[in-house]
Amino acid sequence: MEHFGRPISNVVAYPVGDQVIGANVIAQPHVLPLVEVGPVPPPEIPQCCDRHVIRTKTHVTIIEVQVKMTAFPRVISREAVEACARVSILEALEADNLTPTPAAYARGLRAMTQRLANRMREYGVEIT
Repeated sequence: MEHFGRPISNVVAYPVGDQVIGANVIAQPHVLPLVEVGPVPPPEIPQCCDRHVIRTKTHVTIIEVQVKMTAFPRVISREAVEACARVSILEALEADNLTPTPAAYARGLRAMTQRLANRMREYGVEIT
């Protein structure tokens, strides 16, 4: 609940010629009660994408903002954390068209699992 009701902000920057294009990405979390609407429950929308266009004298920069939400239980096993990390790594490798060695993949998976577990602990999730 560290960020409950408060915006979360990150800065993304990219050099373009002799300039740097920067974008401040702000997320405002909302916790809403689940409301059943008749016999059909509301749809799940776990991800979305938005684009913003910045035009300078010499360039056009498109900022793509992608949001993907995952709700984790308050107590989760390390194996489940590793499964989430595995999916993220495989998606990133596929997007970049990379094929790491088995040893490099194992190292990356361990590091990603540890980082994800540490971050989840910071937000009150117990890793078993």
